[in-house]
Amino acid sequence: MISGIPAFFIVVLGLISSNVLVMSLCIGIYGFSLLPIIGIGNSYIATEFHPISPAATIGITHISNSIVGTVLTFLVTFLIEVNKWYGLGCLLLFTVLSSIIGIFVKETINK
Repeated sequence: MISGIPAFFIVVLGLISSNVLVMSLCIGIYGFSLLPIIGIGNSYIATEFHPISPAATIGITHISNSIVGTVLTFLVTFLIEVNKWYGLGCLLLFTVLSSIIGIFVKETINK
């Protein structure tokens, strides 16, 4: 939440500019700012689903992330072609929604 929400506004600046190079740079900065979440998420997954091997749970999570990311990419791309503010609204909605859901996740260690 700390890195995702502020980085979202960098993407807004990129889309407002309507320059492909600036837009690509801003989306790259957005992705780079979300990279620390991967290590934290993998550690959480490995401890939460302990009887199952960490490699299997992390692999399943990455597959599901790829599927959701692909669907979201097509959705946002379609909405940006209609109106760039619809695409930004969709991105903001999912960024805020995932941050709110993350607040309610509690770690329990299964033994």
